[in-house]
Amino acid sequence: MMAKQSENNRNSKGQFTKGNTEGNRWKKGESGNPKGRRNSFTDILNEIGDLEKDERTKRFKIMSKLYGMAERGDLNAIKFIVERVEGKAVETIRTQEIEPIKILDLDDDYE
Repeated sequence: MMAKQSENNRNSKGQFTKGNTEGNRWKKGESGNPKGRRNSFTDILNEIGDLEKDERTKRFKIMSKLYGMAERGDLNAIKFIVERVEGKAVETIRTQEIEPIKILDLDDDYE
């Protein structure tokens, strides 16, 4: 089907012509991918995290370990928890406008 469409949309020099003569698959405002792109890595992590072992999920065990590390003073664990709960801190940069310095001022008196 793609080859036929490509042939129809090309001029005698083989270049694509302007405009879409074939029409659209979707109506205006309708998405061709309404649920968005699937991220298989996230799906796998969620599936593994939801597995139960000894009446607790792996996700619960990992989070318990993370909080334990934070309680023992692990700064990376503390930072991770704070960033996930409170959000990352916004970094602002304060600047000031500096006027250029005059190096030489040549007057007409030196001629």
